[in-house]
Amino acid sequence: MVLSITIQLMKLYMHHSDNSETARFFMAIFLRCKDVGELERFSSAPGTSSTRMNGAFIPPLRNTWAAAVLTYRDLSKAWLAYFHFLYHGSLPRSLFLSYPHDYLIRDELFLIRWDAGVATGAQNATTPSGTEMAWFKQIFQNCVQSWKVACPKKQQHHQEDVVVTAKRREFETSFLAIVKNFFASFSVTTSGNSLVTNRVVSRVWEGVVGVLGMDCVGAVGLRSVNEVKSVLF
Repeated sequence: MVLSITIQLMKLYMHHSDNSETARFFMAIFLRCKDVGELERFSSAPGTSSTRMNGAFIPPLRNTWAAAVLTYRDLSKAWLAYFHFLYHGSLPRSLFLSYPHDYLIRDELFLIRWDAGVATGAQNATTPSGTEMAWFKQIFQNCVQSWKVACPKKQQHHQEDVVVTAKRREFETSFLAIVKNFFASFSVTTSGNSLVTNRVVSRVWEGVVGVLGMDCVGAVGLRSVNEVKSVLF
């Protein structure tokens, strides 16, 4: 319910503001603020935003208010909705239930259609370019890093608590949705097999495998870094 309300507030900012900046700042603050006070201050003066929220910095996931009030699954959907908005300037239709319940959020995680505007040749398609694209890639990479260090630790004893196990599995599924979208975004945001891109992809891949393990990563179709690169390039 918290996610549905948050997304509806974002839609209100989108429809009643002169531009999309207010909606972008609202979601940035919601996802990155340490306490609800920052969100309340923004609500009372939506035209203002801190430099920290405008930058690519993302605090450790466990230090954010959003992580405290959302499940891992909803938090993943919130980040994906934010990245879709940054890239396409809109919210993904696949995020919502069908009419007349289209004010509610679906339970399913989703893969963003990064090539949607390009593939359809839509005249109103909007995607980042230049420094905006560099910022978009950096904040996405920082998001993956923030999730990576938040992974619940496995218990050392043989019989792990059922609740702890379920929570870790929810984290893994939610985190992998972020990771798959991160890699998929490179297929349309990167031109050429550059050394820098190779380095970024390899570093992210090694970090994710190091935290989740190869069995977990392979279960969603990500079997090797070379296979990922072959799809991207």
